[in-house]
Amino acid sequence: EKKRIPWSHSSQKSSLLFVLQDNRLLYLDRVAAYRSFQSELDGESELPLKANLDGYHVELTAQSSQNHCLQFFPEAGAGQWWGEVSRADGWLTRLLAEKSPSEEYLFFWADGASFELMREIREWTWDQRYEVGWKPITERSGLRFCTGLGRSLSFRPQ
Repeated sequence: EKKRIPWSHSSQKSSLLFVLQDNRLLYLDRVAAYRSFQSELDGESELPLKANLDGYHVELTAQSSQNHCLQFFPEAGAGQWWGEVSRADGWLTRLLAEKSPSEEYLFFWADGASFELMREIREWTWDQRYEVGWKPITERSGLRFCTGLGRSLSFRPQ
């Protein structure tokens, strides 16, 4: 049975975040984001912190002493076409081969122009045995992932 993950969903699994805009898929790598902030965090820099990554920039903010958020800002035209990423040598195929459906689930932010492709991607990832969640977005939507005490294993972006 396929599981559908609603927008507000707590899980013991880790999430892999993606944005689908204008039928282009972009992986929002939280590990790379945290690594880019490591030296500033070690030096106790003031928040927010900002970093530029491949195809997007990210901002780390504190909501409270026990809660922080990553806000993602994809660059225009960032990402790749589905046919490129889903090939045997495509980055999504390689990424999912390194991960485990029992430990991770996939979460997508998708714009209106990409809803049909989102359905296709969801079916493809279900075939890979991954749970999939998604949320529709507009140009003004924020792509924010938040965590904190008591929610360290929860996926509840704002």
